[in-house]
Amino acid sequence: MSEQERKICPKCGERVLEGRCTNLKCNYGREKENGDVEKVNKEDTTKQENITSDEKHIPSLNLMCDDKIKSDNEVDVDIKGNRFEEKKEPEIVKRKIKDSVFTNLFKDKKYLLQLYQALHPEDTTATEADLEYITIENILVDALYNDLGFAVRDRLFILAEAQSTWSENIVIRAFLYLAKTYQNYFDNTKQSLFRPEKVKMPKAELYVIYTGDRKNVPKEISMAKSYFEGEKENFVDVKVKLFSSCDGDSIIHQYIIFTKVYDEQRKQYGRTEKAIRETIRICKDRNILKEYFESKEREVVDIMMTLYNEEQIMKTYKEDIERIARQAGLEEGILRGKEAGLEEGILRGKEEGILNTIEILLETGIDKEDIMEKVTKKYNITNESFKEYYKKAMGRVS
Repeated sequence: MSEQERKICPKCGERVLEGRCTNLKCNYGREKENGDVEKVNKEDTTKQENITSDEKHIPSLNLMCDDKIKSDNEVDVDIKGNRFEEKKEPEIVKRKIKDSVFTNLFKDKKYLLQLYQALHPEDTTATEADLEYITIENILVDALYNDLGFAVRDRLFILAEAQSTWSENIVIRAFLYLAKTYQNYFDNTKQSLFRPEKVKMPKAELYVIYTGDRKNVPKEISMAKSYFEGEKENFVDVKVKLFSSCDGDSIIHQYIIFTKVYDEQRKQYGRTEKAIRETIRICKDRNILKEYFESKEREVVDIMMTLYNEEQIMKTYKEDIERIARQAGLEEGILRGKEAGLEEGILRGKEEGILNTIEILLETGIDKEDIMEKVTKKYNITNESFKEYYKKAMGRVS
């Protein structure tokens, strides 16, 4: 790269590529673009203020699971006192964050108890004091961690995951979560697996709350049936129960409805704060997690606005990334091609392009797994090759 492309941003100290700061929170080099965004957002706000305020019927919870949920322009546009002041420059929402609304909701034992009661309505004596968190925390970058785990009176383990994309591999992940949970339990209770006496261990239940678009979701996934079907005898099996229906008023069904409302608002307003605010407003109006949103609205907004969505980043900056990587790779390729032959030069140019792409994606804060998925697909390389490039790129940016 030229010295001009490697210069430092005078505002935040990060690298500047093609005249723009690579720190997405800094507007150096993008002042004109931000001005255009502000203009569009202002027009959108004016348009929304002109919507008429005819009274319309608010549907019941069960109607919220229709394929097309009515947007704010079609229903509930006249709810008073719930309009929110928007920022002039919309921010981008990240779709996948571990500290999500799901985990934040059930960090409160009041709602955790409601979850347990939805799973075990026959247990009418359970209290918040009977519940203990055993969620596997994300301490190391590549460590195993899950969404939610809790013990009930030290007799039952419940592990739950919120899943928006369909994959039968969730049963394998649940199996690994369970093994890690039991390992932690034996360590904490100082029970050795090598002693003669049989250890004591709670039974476990595994659940997935599926919020995606797939139809005909099974009520249960069995590891033995999914992966070892046809075998005469299976010695190992793990079963995961799935929830995907909006039919009901339990906290599980309300959470699923919330995700459907958000998906509809996201389609209308993009991954912006307005989409989040409208989602919360609609949910409160329809008594969906109402108490939670009323007490933690600001916190929920902050959670969902914490990280930029990698898909939107790729869409917004795709042309810049490709052009910069292509230009840097071509220049390097031509230079090395003159020295060692055109074929080797082109190869090295591709390698330099891959490294530059990885560096740029690293600076946007995207996770390693997401970077691997995008780079391997774009450059048609294997996961093993990506790991080598990733290691080189980390060495260059450190």
